[in-house]
Formats: sequence, C-alpha cells, structure tokens
Amino acid sequence: MSTKLPLRLYRPLHRQCPVQASSVRYFSSTQTLARGSRSRRVDPVVAATAARQQVGRASNARQEEQLSDERNVPEDIGLIPGTFVHVPLFPLTQLSITQRFWYELKWMRSRAAAWFQADSMSISNICVSNVADKFKERIDARPPSVQMRWETIGKPTCTIVSNVASPLSLPGYEETGVHQIIFRIRSEQRLKISRPQDVHDDSGSDLNPRGKVEEYMVMQRMYVRGSPKNWKIWGFIDPSTPASIERSEEYARKVNAYQAGPA
Repeated sequence: MSTKLPLRLYRPLHRQCPVQASSVRYFSSTQTLARGSRSRRVDPVVAATAARQQVGRASNARQEEQLSDERNVPEDIGLIPGTFVHVPLFPLTQLSITQRFWYELKWMRSRAAAWFQADSMSISNICVSNVADKFKERIDARPPSVQMRWETIGKPTCTIVSNVASPLSLPGYEETGVHQIIFRIRSEQRLKISRPQDVHDDSGSDLNPRGKVEEYMVMQRMYVRGSPKNWKIWGFIDPSTPASIERSEEYARKVNAYQAGPA
C-alpha cells in the first residue's frame, strides 16, 4: 500500500535553480584576431556570382551609354539600294521652289569654297565623316604657300534626278532612317591657283579658267529616333549605266541578306 506524500508548493520567488549561476561571468577567451580572420573569409561561389553581376551591370551601363550617344549611328552607309540616276536625256522635274533651289545651291557653294580655302571646320559641318576626312587629307597635303580661289560664273542649273529614303535596322535605334536626294548641277566655274613664284603676279595662274561642269551631287539627311538631322553632302556619283545598275542590285541583295540575319 502506497503512502501519499503531501505536496510542497514553492512560491516563484523562493524556487531554487537546479544549477546555480556563477556570480562572475567570463567572456569568451577566443582571440579577437582569430575571430576577425574567420569573419573575413569569402565564399568563392558568392564572390564569383557577385563578380558576374558587377560585370553585367557594367556592360549594361556601357551599352546604355552607347545607345544614348547618337554619334554611334553610322553616317556613311553608302547609296540606298535601288537608287537610279537618270542621264540628261531623261531629265526629271526641275526645281520649282526658289527657296529650295537656293538652299541646295548654298550647300554646293559652301562645300567648294571651304575646300579651296582649306576650311576644315566648315567641311566637317556640311559633309559626312568619310568625305570630310578625305578633304582634310588633301588639305593637309597642300603646300601652305599655294593659294586657291574658286568662283562660279552665272547661275548654276539644278535638277533632281533621284529622291529615295530607307529605314535603318539598328538595335536600340527605333524610327531611324536615311533620306538621299541626288541633284544634277550644271555650272560654269573658274579656279585660280597662286603658287610661290606668282607672288609678284596679281593675276596668278589659271587652271581651267572658264570650264563647264556637270556634277551629280548626293545630299543626305539622317533621321535618328524620328529626329531629323542637318542635310550633308554624301559625295558625287556618275549617272547610272547597265553595269552600275547590276552592281547596285547585287549590293541590295547583300544588304537584305544581312538585315534578315541567319536563317
């Protein structure tokens, strides 16, 4: 027969902890230097992932910076495929708007005057980059003592023989394209060159003093993200011939194949 023992109640303030806490608490004896060395250990996987993310952010930043700079858009892309330049036997409509005629004539005169006056800054403003670079090379090769003076005699006649535009498929540049107009310009020009031996000769030496010239000038305007840029001189070309038409068609096929990408 079991004997029931009476229960003893311990009040909360009088309960004793089974393990008595020490009156003095000692901090960890681990050396600070050792703990610091362990905390500075880097997981190689985490480091590699962070490096890849940093490189990705840097490349994206560079790409955004390049796309924001419109100077990265190629300025000289050649003639638009399908461009046809009529010979004088089949002239198109003459320029009828006086303001437009004088606008284009201003560009022609500015281009010629800048070249003969060795004005590199003006050439860069009115010509595409490749044409401007060629002009600068020829200006640098010109002897400093040689002076050139160019002028037109009378009023040149100007005829539009081609007017085409084409969009450009450039990543990051939506609504970007190129517009090219070809003018046939007939004029009478005079070029006077003064060489060192002609210092005391005010008349100088004439080269083709009154020559009639027929030129086919290509004017180009770029549209970058829908914003039109200034008209610039792309260069001069010859009238279309059966051989040049065949080359143009072959070039158009290559351009279309390139824009289509791999099949």
